[in-house]
Amino acid sequence: MVSRRNPSRSQTAGRSPHADDDDDVVRDSHSPEPPSHPSPSYSNARRPAALAARPTGASTNNKGLSNAQMFALRKQAEAATLRNQIDQAEHAHELRRLKKAKAEAELAAINRGSLGATGLNNLPDALGNLEQGELYSLQVLSVTTLFPGVQTKEVHLVLHGKFDAYNLHKLRPAIGGNDDEPLRHLMSIDSSSNRLVFAKARASTKDFGNDPTIWMQSFIIYVQIVAALFTDHPRVISAMLHFYSRVQQWTAIYSWSAVLKLALNWHTNVMSTSQLAVDSWRNIPLEWIDYYLSTNTLASRQGLPNQRTWSKLP
Repeated sequence: MVSRRNPSRSQTAGRSPHADDDDDVVRDSHSPEPPSHPSPSYSNARRPAALAARPTGASTNNKGLSNAQMFALRKQAEAATLRNQIDQAEHAHELRRLKKAKAEAELAAINRGSLGATGLNNLPDALGNLEQGELYSLQVLSVTTLFPGVQTKEVHLVLHGKFDAYNLHKLRPAIGGNDDEPLRHLMSIDSSSNRLVFAKARASTKDFGNDPTIWMQSFIIYVQIVAALFTDHPRVISAMLHFYSRVQQWTAIYSWSAVLKLALNWHTNVMSTSQLAVDSWRNIPLEWIDYYLSTNTLASRQGLPNQRTWSKLP
């Protein structure tokens, strides 16, 4: 053991001011060395306070939450945002549905009561001869989209067997959009009630022109509409085309005005029973043919007038 001597006053009087520091160095040199692998208590004592407070487990943020917890919170926030967007979309959809239902109810009320209140009971509405307030089915709407220029109400009438053969010309796109102009309606005063009465003027053979073009184009569209509406009746389509071919043959022999009357009136007769009746389209009675197509209705040849006009010449 090394013994230390306490220096006397005389010995310390002449020492330099840094002598005490030198003694401290000497004393420190005799203090025990820190271990090569310091214990946690020893290292924490030497580390800064901020570093000593950091946990040694999973990484965290400044709020003390782990990365997994922060990820879960973000997912919960995203889910809440999406649920809110879904709720808003459903709410907007419900508002649109209610608005549409309200508008349809108001329109039906107008169609039912407004016209009668003003005394215009016979005013043709946008649906033509349909019941006021009647809505078109999805089938009618979908078929109408296949035929640009054809009015929805005409397809509706074909579906329900109420189509007027004299309105065939309305199926042509070039004409179909102008058939509900006010000039197409007749206006009169009812003498018994002194009310203004509107009646729709019925189409006539004049709407088909002087040649078969309009009727033929219109009838083919009519056949296509029937085929689209009644897919489970394929035989009636071939029967209608058979009728079409007979009309074509007659136009080469007889005047078009006579053939047109036969075609329109027989079509009307078929509609009075069923437009899906195959035999009605195929078998036209001879009495009908003889009535409309006689020798007096033969077509003119080589620029000569037809037989009826020729018989009147001197």
